[in-house]
Amino acid sequence: MAGEWLTATANTNMFTYEIAPVFILMENVVMTHMREIIGPNWKNGDSILAPGGSISNLYAFLAARHKMFPNYKEKGIATIQGQLVMFTSDQVSFLEVGNSIFRNICKL
Repeated sequence: MAGEWLTATANTNMFTYEIAPVFILMENVVMTHMREIIGPNWKNGDSILAPGGSISNLYAFLAARHKMFPNYKEKGIATIQGQLVMFTSDQVSFLEVGNSIFRNICKL
């Protein structure tokens, strides 16, 4: 909660080190600590803080698609045989539906 208060108060965009050096350094410390908690195999891993739930879910969808279809980045949709499907509850946000359709991730 304190972190959210600080972020909202400062209203700083975290694009680059030059714009928000303290926030970038804080992000690095937090993510390094989280990777240490996950386990030793993640010590040299990479991570990112996402600004919200919808974009976080979009990142997850894209990561899952890349895991299952690594050639997608080079060859596009032709590398996927059939149609991807995303299972959601009836409470799914309209942003998730839009993200899915816009990015051609799946059929709901």
